[in-house]
Amino acid sequence: MTKSWFAFPDTPVRTQESTRSWRNVLLPLDGSDLSTWALVRARHILELEGVSVTLLRVIECRGDRANDLGYQLDSRHGEARDSLAKIRRLLLSRSGAVSAELRFGDPATEILRETTEGNHDLILMSTVGRPGLGRSLIGPVAQRVLRSSSVPLLLFRPRLGPDENMPHPEAFGTTRFERLLVMLDGSEAAEEILPAAESMARTSGSTVHLFRAVSGGSAGLPERNEAEGYLTSWGRRLATRGIPSEVNIGTGDPAGSAVALIRERGIDSVALITHARKGFARSVHGSVSEEILRQADLPLLTLCSQSHRLLSPAPALEHRHVRIE
Repeated sequence: MTKSWFAFPDTPVRTQESTRSWRNVLLPLDGSDLSTWALVRARHILELEGVSVTLLRVIECRGDRANDLGYQLDSRHGEARDSLAKIRRLLLSRSGAVSAELRFGDPATEILRETTEGNHDLILMSTVGRPGLGRSLIGPVAQRVLRSSSVPLLLFRPRLGPDENMPHPEAFGTTRFERLLVMLDGSEAAEEILPAAESMARTSGSTVHLFRAVSGGSAGLPERNEAEGYLTSWGRRLATRGIPSEVNIGTGDPAGSAVALIRERGIDSVALITHARKGFARSVHGSVSEEILRQADLPLLTLCSQSHRLLSPAPALEHRHVRIE
């Protein structure tokens, strides 16, 4: 159920106009406080003029029940319907276009179906993965969505309090997405995240911090020169499209140098591609991405590389969703 701490403060949100900005955002919720927590952190995007938001709650059930209209309208789902309606009204009071619906079936499958059928260009999720040895930093549903989604995910990993069921008291606050760190390593796979990073910059007015780590010492000088030329080239391309950027080259340990830059420059979000094979840590930077998230705890813009992406589920042939007013 939604708590009172999801009320939004009366702070104006800056509007960005662009034909390539995010315009159709999908926000899956699972009924938990942690999933709804993304509403607070992502408020800057959700309230921008021209952004349409779809709230989605999936009731997990067998396939035969998913296609049963009687089951869909059953009173046992009243709490889910009421919760969605309440959140929709809250957002409507702050922004223009908000819809809400219930779907039925497997959560990851239905999120992916709605992404395709609703023509969404961003999936925004809280994730309840727990840090620790052998654990993924994102939950199983988000992991499955990530492995098949052709549109980027903006993931918010709550910094949990002592009971691990509610966010830490210091974790509340809206992310402005003013400084986006884009992790690159010179590979074409890593570059697949750049269109999503550009869309975020257009939507939120972000400055893109292009980042690559190189070896230290005199032996790493040729590598540094190559990296600087590589990042500068991408910066020029972004500039021709009106996107401000900065070139940042780290030395030595990629994770450590990235975290140092995050703290020094006030970076408030990170973008990188992932292979999403055996847990989220398997990105183009191996365990580097996970280490950055453990230390910096920032919203993550990510997408599974095309070479490792699984097929999305086919559109549903039967009625599987109920619109909430």
